Amino acid sequence: MGNFLELFQLKKIRGKLFILTTLITFIPMMVLSLAFYQLFSERMLRNAEQQAFASGSIANHYLDRILVDMNDLFNVIISNGQIQCALTGAVNSVCQNGDGERGDSDYGYIRNSYMINNAMNTITQSKSYVVRYVVYHMEAPPNRRLYGSYISPEEAEAWYAELREGAPLLLRNGRSLDQNMAVNAGSLLFAKLLPRTSGDFSPLGFIVLEVNRDQFFKGLSFLNADRSGRFVIVDGGGKPLYYWPDNAGGEEENEELYELATKARLQDEGFMPIGDRWFAALQRNGLSGWSIVHMINADTLYKDAEWVRTMTLAVFILTFAMGLVLANWISGTIRRPLHRLLLFIKMNGAPGPRIPVPFDPEDEVGQIGVRFLRMMDENKALHQQVYNALKNGKKPKSMRCRRKSIPIFCTTRWNR
Repeated sequence: MGNFLELFQLKKIRGKLFILTTLITFIPMMVLSLAFYQLFSERMLRNAEQQAFASGSIANHYLDRILVDMNDLFNVIISNGQIQCALTGAVNSVCQNGDGERGDSDYGYIRNSYMINNAMNTITQSKSYVVRYVVYHMEAPPNRRLYGSYISPEEAEAWYAELREGAPLLLRNGRSLDQNMAVNAGSLLFAKLLPRTSGDFSPLGFIVLEVNRDQFFKGLSFLNADRSGRFVIVDGGGKPLYYWPDNAGGEEENEELYELATKARLQDEGFMPIGDRWFAALQRNGLSGWSIVHMINADTLYKDAEWVRTMTLAVFILTFAMGLVLANWISGTIRRPLHRLLLFIKMNGAPGPRIPVPFDPEDEVGQIGVRFLRMMDENKALHQQVYNALKNGKKPKSMRCRRKSIPIFCTTRWNR
């Protein structure tokens, strides 16, 4: 216990050496460990952000592709000859089976319904995300305007008026053409004007497609979202269109996270903290005006950084422990010769025979010990000479001492 306490006593040489060696080990290791952890953590966070934005960019390209695909689908419907013939009642080289009726009669309406339904089924059969459709003919009599699923005349007028105002493509989130379930969180409605493809290209009406949301966005599955990472597709008005994954933590948790992201006023500049445990980033889609919000758990971003911190701490503790052992050994190599010299002086200063103590002549302290031994031998010889002279009746005339480094040599002149 006493030897252990000596390690922390500044008045002891061993304590001074131990503390000095420990500080020389501790301070550089602490600085290097903190600097390495900070730099590596920042680098890993930047890499995590880059990977997240790369995923968002891929999702952005996917949105471009499905929106272009949706627009192409509308264009195919609009340019379909059967649909144009049925709605315009034209009789020409394209509409060879036309009879000039646009569907005003019962027969004409039935014939047009068959032509339009046949064309729509053929066009959409390869589009698994299309669930229902409506082709609404605004120039026909009110009771013969509807083809496909049902929408009310009031709603049709509202759709048509909004499309005529210049909206290229209308979107209704959470709506369905199924009258038994008009509000359906799993569906999206897209609408576009249906113009003539000849003549003055004036609008005949509009088309509405009901899209299954999961099928429409299923290509986002490559993002491998889970409980630690969420994606939200948001329309131009800031309303969520789709959560991925939608079952990661329940709809309520997804909505709460998106609400936090909305309050943070995200910009296209990088991840921003939302709440206590989440970060969020926003990427805008230039084609649609939609946005992709990527929300990621902070634990995921810091997971690798925590591993680095643990490894850095382990290396620091191991190095510091080795430094303590080394400091103890180095201080001991200096303390032991000094302790041996001190013990030798104490023991040989007392009366009695001299106790031999080995000294290493290669060590500075050992050299002092060797010279001290020589001094003691010379002093002993001198004492013996004095004793013999006194015993023989001689008196010393004088004694002269001169310093020759260490020890001090003394010579005596004797009277005859």
